[in-house]
Amino acid sequence: MRIQREDALVITAERYRRFGQREARGHSPTYERLALAIADDPELLAFLDELPEHKRQPNLLFAAARYLGAPLTDPDSFRSWSLHHRDDLAAVMQQRSTQTNEPGVRVRS
Repeated sequence: MRIQREDALVITAERYRRFGQREARGHSPTYERLALAIADDPELLAFLDELPEHKRQPNLLFAAARYLGAPLTDPDSFRSWSLHHRDDLAAVMQQRSTQTNEPGVRVRS
């Protein structure tokens, strides 16, 4: 079954909302603010949904934006910058990936 465009936007919004609420909260107020703002921004969600699903990760977006010199402290400035530099941002996100496992963490059974 193929996912409809509106459903894809909802999925991406929830991914960013979950990241802000569960992963960034208490660790990165900046990423928390940005992720929650993106979750409520149809234009940024549409931009992200132009990328392959595995390239829509919050960590990848924020790393690519930081690499390109995006303003990260204010969600409105980040939004404006991201939409203005969308081609560069998408290119970096397409070329890069993130390391998501945490080195040094041991799981005991």
